[in-house]
Amino acid sequence: MTDGVENRRDPRKVLEDASLSEMTSESNVVYQAIGFLSEVLQVPADTALSLLQEQARAAGADLSHIAGEVIARRRPLPPLPPVSPGTLEET
Repeated sequence: MTDGVENRRDPRKVLEDASLSEMTSESNVVYQAIGFLSEVLQVPADTALSLLQEQARAAGADLSHIAGEVIARRRPLPPLPPVSPGTLEET
């Protein structure tokens, strides 16, 4: 017969599990926002990430928060970066 101590979860382990779950969720939101912006704005993924990072810095917010707002359509799409003349293809 046990006193029940062995069956209790270690509070540190609960916090670690919550943190890992939270980090995974935050990463998924960022990846979703990158894919969304990449498709909608027709830019490469690294450009989409840069746009999200710029918005996060300007707002003083976490990247995952901004990404969540973009996905939920609570934040306007970021403006496209300026295109330098040498990158345009001639048709």
